[in-house]
Amino acid sequence: MSQRFEKLRERGNKSEICAFVQESSVEQLTRLIHSSICKSNGINTLDNLLQAFSNSEACQTKRRKVIESTLKNLEETNISLGQANAIVSRIISDLPNYSKQHLVKLVDFCLTNIRNNDNELCSWKDLLPALLEALENEKYIVHADAEVSGTEYKSLIIKAICNYHWNVNLLPSLAKMFGDMVLDKTDRNEVLRTLCSSLPNLPLDQVPSFTYQTLKLCPNQDNRKLLNALSKYFELCYSKTSLSDDSNSLENIDIINLKEVQDIESTVLYHVYQAAQLNHENMKDFIRFLKHVSHAPEYVLQPFMLSVLMSVSTIYEDQIFEILRLAVVNSSLEKEKRQNSAWMRQLLPTPCNIIGIIRQVIDSSNKDRHLVLRGLTNLAFTLMNADQKSKNNATAMWRIGSEIIREIIKKRHETVPIVLQELINKIVAGGMPTTHYTDCLKYMCHELSIIVLDHQVWIITILERLLFLHPTVANQVLYAILPLARVSPNIRENLLLTLRKALYRKGALKRQTAVTGYLEMLKYTNVHSQLSFRLSQFNDSMSTSSRSTLTQVTLEYNSQRGKSVTDCDKTLYYEISDILKKTFTYEYETRLHLYEGLYGTVTKNPEITEILVDMLLSHLNLYLHTDDSALPPVKLELCTDVHGVEIVLQEPIAQLIFTLQKTYINTVVKNSRTLEKLHDILKSLCRKMAITELEHLNLEHGTDLLHGDFPKSEIKLKNLGMVIGIYEALMAFQIGEWSKGNEESSHDTNNLFKGYTRLIDFIKKQSTKTKKSDGNKSKKDRDPNNTTKKSAKSNNIKIPNTIMDLDVIRQSLPLLFSSSTQNDVALRRDHSFCCYILQTCEQLLQHTKSFIQDTSQLQNHNYINTYIDVGRLLYKYFVQNLDDALINDEQVTILALQCFKEISCCICTLLSSELPKFLNSIFEVQSKKESKSTNINSQLQEIIFSLKSYLKKFLTEETHNDDREKVSLLLLQTIEQFTYKINFEDYNSEEMLECIKEIIQVEDIRSPIVSTIIQFFLNLEEHSQVCGDTLNEICVELCEKAGNIDNVAIELVANGSYKSIREDTILQVYNVLSGHIKQKLDSASWLLLRLKAEDTIARAPGTIDETWSNNLRDKERNLCRQLSYLAQALQTLANTLIKPGPSTDFTFKNLQYLYHLLGNLTKYFYAKSNDQNAAFQAVKFIQVVQIAGKSLKSAFYNLVTYVEENQNKLKSKSDSYAQRNKILKETKVIPRVVYEIEQFNKEILLLGKRTGIPLENYLKRSITRDFRIKNPQLIEGLEAMDVSLLNTQAPENPESETSNMNDCDSNSDDDTSQSKRLRVDD
Repeated sequence: MSQRFEKLRERGNKSEICAFVQESSVEQLTRLIHSSICKSNGINTLDNLLQAFSNSEACQTKRRKVIESTLKNLEETNISLGQANAIVSRIISDLPNYSKQHLVKLVDFCLTNIRNNDNELCSWKDLLPALLEALENEKYIVHADAEVSGTEYKSLIIKAICNYHWNVNLLPSLAKMFGDMVLDKTDRNEVLRTLCSSLPNLPLDQVPSFTYQTLKLCPNQDNRKLLNALSKYFELCYSKTSLSDDSNSLENIDIINLKEVQDIESTVLYHVYQAAQLNHENMKDFIRFLKHVSHAPEYVLQPFMLSVLMSVSTIYEDQIFEILRLAVVNSSLEKEKRQNSAWMRQLLPTPCNIIGIIRQVIDSSNKDRHLVLRGLTNLAFTLMNADQKSKNNATAMWRIGSEIIREIIKKRHETVPIVLQELINKIVAGGMPTTHYTDCLKYMCHELSIIVLDHQVWIITILERLLFLHPTVANQVLYAILPLARVSPNIRENLLLTLRKALYRKGALKRQTAVTGYLEMLKYTNVHSQLSFRLSQFNDSMSTSSRSTLTQVTLEYNSQRGKSVTDCDKTLYYEISDILKKTFTYEYETRLHLYEGLYGTVTKNPEITEILVDMLLSHLNLYLHTDDSALPPVKLELCTDVHGVEIVLQEPIAQLIFTLQKTYINTVVKNSRTLEKLHDILKSLCRKMAITELEHLNLEHGTDLLHGDFPKSEIKLKNLGMVIGIYEALMAFQIGEWSKGNEESSHDTNNLFKGYTRLIDFIKKQSTKTKKSDGNKSKKDRDPNNTTKKSAKSNNIKIPNTIMDLDVIRQSLPLLFSSSTQNDVALRRDHSFCCYILQTCEQLLQHTKSFIQDTSQLQNHNYINTYIDVGRLLYKYFVQNLDDALINDEQVTILALQCFKEISCCICTLLSSELPKFLNSIFEVQSKKESKSTNINSQLQEIIFSLKSYLKKFLTEETHNDDREKVSLLLLQTIEQFTYKINFEDYNSEEMLECIKEIIQVEDIRSPIVSTIIQFFLNLEEHSQVCGDTLNEICVELCEKAGNIDNVAIELVANGSYKSIREDTILQVYNVLSGHIKQKLDSASWLLLRLKAEDTIARAPGTIDETWSNNLRDKERNLCRQLSYLAQALQTLANTLIKPGPSTDFTFKNLQYLYHLLGNLTKYFYAKSNDQNAAFQAVKFIQVVQIAGKSLKSAFYNLVTYVEENQNKLKSKSDSYAQRNKILKETKVIPRVVYEIEQFNKEILLLGKRTGIPLENYLKRSITRDFRIKNPQLIEGLEAMDVSLLNTQAPENPESETSNMNDCDSNSDDDTSQSKRLRVDD
């Protein structure tokens, strides 16, 4: 038969071919096509046969059956995919010749193949779109015994395909088929929902093709469904990946190879990036969607979503980084709110670990994902570039940005050059805090030395710009790059050259930077050693064998040239010390900076102790008298100089002595002649200064330093400050000797303290004398014509700041207060000396707060240990046994308690990471094993409860001693700090709440502390309980004791248990309650923003499930319940009879805030509701409307009336300017509340109209006007009128009644016209 057909084709007679087709059966024609289809001219055979069919019904039926058989047999033939596509294309081109009925049957044929998965080549994916396109314009089609239009038929077919339970392997082909169709929005959403819901079962290798085809379905929008499905898919895949190389684990079918998942994900990201490049509108819609859901940061910060955003960040850089910045900020704020509120913890999800997500993205980003790494780097610098003055938490953004940079350079070393260049540019540009930039630079120089040295041109660049940087930034840069100077001769030479330039520059700040650099270089031994070369101690890719080569080379280098290196180091030390001697010729500030930094240098590198001590000792000898009988032993005249009309200090002699003694006390060098000489000099100074009297300093008892002759009196004043510092330095030396077991030093310390006390008493007498002389001058004695402006200089002599440090305090505490000390030393009984030590401790703690914040972590280490040790000693000697300590010495104990409070606050806020170490120190937990097993909550509870018993006692103690009254406040502040560090998620706080509640119910609490303890209890309840009633209870109690404005009984009856609320504490408690309501309103406002974001996600088809909707409904219900609670509390506060002023203004602002929040909540429900679904009915929103629309509104207007009435009473007594300012203030506050109330009413009416629910019934109608008819005055006026006169005159002159009422109202309230917010209540 095939031969006959070939002959007919050769003759080219079409009529003969047509006759052949008509004579042949379907089976014969199918066999003919099947036999020739594998040949090169197979497509021509099919073409000739299709052209031979006529348009008769019989021929069309035969043609359709031939086509169906051909499509079925395509899989059995051994042809290429290209040939199969060509055949299908030829069939499609013949479709216009088919009748409508046969086209429908072909559609049914395709549907059968899809449903049964009978066609592996999936020829229907090209055929079905063409069939539906041909049928779309038909007016009617019979389908399922019903007539439908072509468009309706197409939708029915698409819906039927979506409802099939087809094989998941068909997903890419289905996506291709739907992509070739022209779909309306409804059909497209249905298709995308179906495809995305089937994605979790799709094999991993088919995901890229599915993604490519599905992206064509989203030409302008709706790709959020696909990206959300892909995000969940890859999250599931990564959870199944095997992270180990154990071959046995691969036997489990649920385990997927990690590398395979990463490669597939990279391909998917490539398709997304290409689609974004070709079609900008596609990704713009997704970015707009993400902007609206940024208050749900866990959705934006999914690993796959983040990878997608980073991939396309080059196209939409500003928009994407702004969205991610908002997500990071919101995540940080959510974490903080969860910590501070049990209610928020219940409603907000667990905060996402941003750095963990970033780390996962970086680990998955191989070399094929350079766009992702580039985007992450730009994101990190965007976060670090956040403005410190912005409302958002800039510190959190800096921290997260810095951690992202560290993770990137740690895992991907190829990014180091780009990051290094950008860091240097940011540091050099300045203009904002650069600590986070220098921290990143420091990390790179410490952990990635080899890679940074390959690009040291940038390090040289910043060294050249070092002198133009701010001194603080310059010091941070020095700390960062010094590890490179140890191993790179080029960097070291440039650094030394830069420091030498800085030392010879004018200006103390530049010279101080040079001194810092030289001292830092002296800290390191073996400057030429190459041991500091490190790639990264955290780099998993760095194997042990790869590092051993470098170690071996280093060991050989050091073993062969160890001696020469040591000699070279000493040469460098002497060279630097000679350079530092230059500072002795500079100003006071530069020398002081040198002395303050020397001890840290000696501690780090003991080898240079003798060199530096010898340098300082030779300098000190210049200022010491050689005559043993000379007193004082210091040449004070050399330490000051006269510059015009100013006396300038030249030499910080006291700090020099303090540095030398501290070096001697803590040195580890033995048998040193230099140190023995230093010891003798210090002993001699102690002996001579102990016998130095005021006369030796030319300070007789009658000397007046404030009004004496210039410059003598000014020089004496400077000398007085220096001598006080010298006494402190020598006392520190003797305390150090005493701590080593030298009991004689305690006697010397006592003698020195007596000399110190003489000078302090002299200063106090000078100040007292000045006050008396000023007080004796009466107003009559003063010259009225003297208009000279008074000098800003104080008439009091200020006691100089101490030069001691916390190390001296740490040494002093056991010596003075330890019960284990057997010897009875006079200083232990000296009240003045004990007070001096603790006052000095408090001064140092205040000073070092800022120091700890500004100094790098490496140098903080010693100070942190000292902080913790001093806190431990104070707790041991004073806090632990507070009663006994107060009996022994009350003033000393109060000072100690103040110091302990300062340390506790510092540890809990600035150094919160050190809190476990601090608690372990207090409770003397020694081993690391014990510290790991110790629960920090139990430790905090123990210390809180130990202080609680003392607090309860001292709160009610009757005393007339002002210092004694401080004890309860200090204890409360300390307890408060520790309480806020408790992790309330894992802690049962009932016992603590009951304890504090008992305290605030005590009647005899002193007034100043009542507000503090009530605020603490409210915050504690907020931290630990989801639904607390204390706020409302205290509001009711306050209202009952202060009185009501409207004289209506309160619905909630006060139980009278809060006895601390008294007449003298009412105003304080009122302000505390207003502040707490403001905090709760902030939390409610934040939750509403999150609800809007979650609702946006929920309304995106295919992105969420039913569980998400139920959780959203629960959050809405909780928000409405909270707002009802706050509205009731505000109603009670607004009804409280309180003196108008700032307190009532605070209430007005809270009312404005609440009504604004309720208006936004109403808009939220308006967007969710329609006439068939009132979204607010199931969440108790009507209860909120009823409270806010009636009772709270009435309470507000009553409060306005009350404030205005009091304003009128005080109008004549108050100053006109003060009255004017008060009126101007009220014209802003009260109208804003009225405006928010009216907006709330408007939104409620719109919502009721949309849903058909009469919400207006829950509102109390009010009309705001330029006047108000006061009901009481109106009633009194009507009763006073003659009713008969009223009846007879009414018909004659109807306007007279209105005139009389207006006159009556104007007489009763002259100030009515000033208020533009008055109303008539219906």
